[in-house]
Order: sequence, then structure tokens, then C-alpha cells
Amino acid sequence: MRLIATDPVHLVGDGLYIKTPEISVDRALVEIDIEIFNDSDQPEQTVVATSIIDPNGQVVATSEDNALVRAGETTALELSANVANPSLWDTDIPHLYALRAELKIGGATVDTLNVTFGIREMHWENETGFWLNGKNIKLKGVSDHLEAGPVGAAIPDELIRWKIQLLQEMGCNAIRCAHNPRVRRFYEICDEMGMLVMDEIFDGWKRKAAEDHGHQAFAGWWERDLRAWLRAHRNHASIIIWSLGNETRGEVGAELARICHELDPTRLTTSGHSATQFMDVEGVNGSSEKMTF
Repeated sequence: MRLIATDPVHLVGDGLYIKTPEISVDRALVEIDIEIFNDSDQPEQTVVATSIIDPNGQVVATSEDNALVRAGETTALELSANVANPSLWDTDIPHLYALRAELKIGGATVDTLNVTFGIREMHWENETGFWLNGKNIKLKGVSDHLEAGPVGAAIPDELIRWKIQLLQEMGCNAIRCAHNPRVRRFYEICDEMGMLVMDEIFDGWKRKAAEDHGHQAFAGWWERDLRAWLRAHRNHASIIIWSLGNETRGEVGAELARICHELDPTRLTTSGHSATQFMDVEGVNGSSEKMTF
């Protein structure tokens, strides 16, 4: 957990979203969505300036825009920049860029955000599966439950890195987060090490145990939790697909998938054999849900 103090007018921490919809050998188009919140009692004229820094620490692109942000409101800006001769993120050499966003009022910088991201093209095909930067990648993955022996879920950074290294040494290139989101550092290390991630949020949309989350809190919290999860994780290069449930069922699957596509149109959805008619990619989970596709 982090407690961050800001000025009344500030950049929204999870409101910065980076997409790379056009990639070629010569150029990558970087689209930047950013949100500004005004918690004061008067409107403010603001300027947002962004810098993209390459893996060698050099500024390679900049952009700037301005917005009048009314009191008590959030304003969204859409900026873009071109990165020449981009170094792509992949499993072999996971090149990472950094984006620095500065919020200025009256010429003075009042807030900054720094986000790491990767430039890569990915898509799925029915016949061949997952493609990354023009290469057909066979996913050799594990379902990694949130535990680490004697430390349980309180996993230090060094142990996260050691565990991922061991998996890579045995030939693994993908992790399914079974069955809950992880701490931020887990995804950052996967970004740095070139590990592909199926990020998963819910272990049940309904009651699976006497007093589990599905029974106690899902109905009242699922949308808030889903939106917070997507906004917090969608800039990670390592995440290639969203998994929306494990060993569960229900018509709510349609809404889960819709919100994923709303907040992140770049990735597909799947599940552990849960409401598969609403998902983009069929998920098979043994016989825990059903015996057939």
C-alpha cells in the first residue's frame, strides 16, 4: 500500500493509459490517455507534457496539450507521439520504455506520473493461437497460486524474481495468476524478465465456500473491483489476456467481458471454463466446470 499526497489539482494515478496501435520497423504510434482531477473550488487552466524515454535513458518523443478542468470534475486528455525505430518488447529481449507525464499550472509543475510500458504487437488466431511481434508463440504456462511456502502470500521481491527465473529455466514462458491479482511488483518483474501473464481476478462469481468472496461481496463489489483491476494493470507489457473467473458460472460474464473491452480494447478475455459463451478465448479447466467445450 502507498499513501500519496497530491495538490488539489492532480493527475489521476490509474487514469494514465498507454496504447501502441501502429507499429512498424521505422515507427511506433504511442497513444496516451490521461486524466486530471480538480479537487479545488475553482476551475484551473492546466498543461500536460509527456516525455517518452527509451531503454537507454534517452528522450525519444514528446507531446503536450492543455485543458480547463472545472472544480470537482475529472477531465480526460488524449495525446500521441511517434517513436522512431522502436525496440520491441518480447520474451527474449523485453525492451521497456518509460513515460513521464507532468501537470503544469501557471508554468509550474504541480504533479508528475512515471509509467513503464512496452511496445509490442499481439493478436490471436483461431488456427494457430497467440502471436507476438509477428511470431507464433506457443504458450508453455503454469497456474501459479498466490503462495510461497513459509511466507504465504507475503512474498518479497527477491522471491518473486527467483520463482519466475526458475520457471523460465524449466521452459515456462507464461503464468496464469491463479486465481487472484498480484502485487504491482510481480507484474513489473514479469515485464522486466519477459514472462507472459494471464491476469485473473475472480475465483468464483457465486458462493463456492461457506463464507467466501462470491457469497459475501461479489454482488456489491464486482464492478468496482473489476474496473480498479483493469485500470491498475493495463499498462503492463507482460499481460496478454484477462481471465475473468475460475470455477464459476453466471450471466454476469457478459458484463465482465464488456467492461474489459471498454477499459482495454487491446486484449481479449477468457475464463476457467466460466460463461465461455461470453469470452473471446475458450478456457478449459479440467472437469471442474463441465466435461465438454
